[in-house]
Amino acid sequence: MNDRLEIPKFASEEEEANWWFEHRGRLEEEFLEAARTGRLRNGSTALRRAREAANALTIRLSDSDLAAIRHLAAQRGQNEDACAASILHRALETEMPGRGVDRQ
Repeated sequence: MNDRLEIPKFASEEEEANWWFEHRGRLEEEFLEAARTGRLRNGSTALRRAREAANALTIRLSDSDLAAIRHLAAQRGQNEDACAASILHRALETEMPGRGVDRQ
């Protein structure tokens, strides 16, 4: 799609909501075209692709597990991600000895 849709300044939330609703068909067309041509840069699709490219995994933790990771990370002087990865790596070594996966 060559002629890009210009998003105006809105005087109110109601005016903005009405504009998005009235242009939903055109916005869908632009989104699908951007997806087809690889131009998506922000939003959940781009975030998912970035995580996949970085071999990242998002998991939900209980409040108590998260607190424990934060406590251990502070004790070790690590960031939370590094601490959680270290704990997970050790747990996998215990569960699957000799699995042959290198640490990153």
